[in-house]
Amino acid sequence: MDEKYRALFDAISKQAGNSRPETEAKEEIHPLQMPHVKLEGAENYSSWAEHAETILISRNLEGYILGTVEKPIEENSKEAQKWKATNALVRAWLLSSISSQIAKQVERIKEASEIWRLLKGTYSGVGNEMLACRIQKELQELG
Repeated sequence: MDEKYRALFDAISKQAGNSRPETEAKEEIHPLQMPHVKLEGAENYSSWAEHAETILISRNLEGYILGTVEKPIEENSKEAQKWKATNALVRAWLLSSISSQIAKQVERIKEASEIWRLLKGTYSGVGNEMLACRIQKELQELG
């Protein structure tokens, strides 16, 4: 894992764990393990995405990559602060689970769901007309 992203991920994890007053009802976010597969490109996207999604589902955080947990409109509310901290945690985790070359392409994106959407669109091959054309050409060359 790229040390730059590991440090960011560790710092956000610590902050998320220490940012709540003791009098509040505690809603724990358990530490996220790194997937056994690091995203390197289209060739291992499916495996990486499956591992990543499973880990996030196990911590009830998949809504932050699927876009179902929306950013609250009022930026100063408790809900917005919780969303911001959790989104940052998931974002840092995503960045640390991909190759540094790919991370450089998405590190400026602030919402975890946008990073996920871009990675899926780029590497999954779903709806990728260029990939379909290349495969069709390779099949024609074989025949």
